[in-house]
Amino acid sequence: MKKLTALLCLVLALVSLSASMADADTETPLWPAYDPVTGLWGYITEDGAWGIEPQWERAYHFHGGCAIVDTMDVPSWEGESTQGIIDETGAYLLEPEYSIDDACCMYGAGELYLVNRYDDERESGWFNIPNRYFSGLRWTECYATKDTPYIQINNDYAVSGLADRATGEVVLPMEYTYSGLFDQGIENDFIVVPRINTDGCELIEIGWGPVELPEGVYLDYAVGVSDRLVVFRAEDGLYGYINTEGEIVIPAQFDAAYDFRDGYAEVGLLEEVRTSSIIDRDGNVVISGLDVYYGMVADALFVKWPDGTWGLVETDGTIRCRHTPPEEAYILWLHEFTQDGPLWVEYALSDWEYTWGLMSREGELLGEPQWTQVFCRQPEEPWVTVCEGGFWDWADYVGTWGYADAYGNIVLPVRYAEAELFRGALARVRFDASTEGYINRSGEVVYSWPMPEGR
Repeated sequence: MKKLTALLCLVLALVSLSASMADADTETPLWPAYDPVTGLWGYITEDGAWGIEPQWERAYHFHGGCAIVDTMDVPSWEGESTQGIIDETGAYLLEPEYSIDDACCMYGAGELYLVNRYDDERESGWFNIPNRYFSGLRWTECYATKDTPYIQINNDYAVSGLADRATGEVVLPMEYTYSGLFDQGIENDFIVVPRINTDGCELIEIGWGPVELPEGVYLDYAVGVSDRLVVFRAEDGLYGYINTEGEIVIPAQFDAAYDFRDGYAEVGLLEEVRTSSIIDRDGNVVISGLDVYYGMVADALFVKWPDGTWGLVETDGTIRCRHTPPEEAYILWLHEFTQDGPLWVEYALSDWEYTWGLMSREGELLGEPQWTQVFCRQPEEPWVTVCEGGFWDWADYVGTWGYADAYGNIVLPVRYAEAELFRGALARVRFDASTEGYINRSGEVVYSWPMPEGR
């Protein structure tokens, strides 16, 4: 259960962070805006003038010189094909015949749109932003794989393969389980995945096929490739690690083992009871008696102990800091926005209630947690949005928002009903219940409009 909790914490933190980071595209100096005179959307320039005249039912932010637009005021999930993709001149790169998901903001997938049509059956494809390649609707489903040049594809909801994002070439045939490909990461063209109707998994080098494994080495369903190492199970039930050449590099000796992260991995030692240890790539134990290892932060191991305390441990096993979270809270994540500034500490009070504070890189907590939510991206954008008060209403975080720098200093007052991160010169905010628009980095209103009905 502790592993599931840790995974959920990681997913929530990374989804929030990666979605925010994906919004950092600033190469196109155009921002989507509503025109109350025509009731349509277009794009404004930095000074608030129309750069592309209003002509769509809805318009979305540019990524890599491309943007999604709606031509009918009907939600895409109702089955209408209403969306297309335009370039910076407003010309269509993809005609408005589809339902399009912005994978740029999905789990760090980056520079990709997922394109679907929902008629009698679902048809799916993708639009690769860098080379503007459209795959066509050749599949039943397509999913973006994080930080890789591949797309997961399937034609029957049962078995999956992989295709190249830039060309559409199938690089892994559709012979593998649907969930197996989606769950496991891909590193340096290696993936561990279960073939359909077989027991266990294979280590695959994409484009080459299965890697031959030593006798007595088995790959469990849950393992992945990380730091070019893979967890294996021996015949006696103990776990060790092989490299992507299929060679044993850390012999089977642990009663549990997890993926390497930043050069270290969490394992269970036979002599330990309900606690974990951290090992290095040579299999040496760095520190024992832990609950969870999250990863490296500020050049130290970010960990939690079984009693709920959390902190940073040096790679030689020295504890840099150890803290008790606020009452009825648990540590969710540490965010490192700069290489020299403080760490932002995120606690979870419940499934959708958080509190944030600051900690020095040496491990000193800098006062009590003061924000109920923070959204951030880096390195492109130096400012974060911070929220006072508020709650999650299952659609958005409701509270009072402002802007701070990476050191926690307020740069624009906490006074907005909603506040997006800056994209270059402008940020979109909601001033009150009925008005939204754009401000510049001085806090001046560049363009505003009354919110359309139903939004």
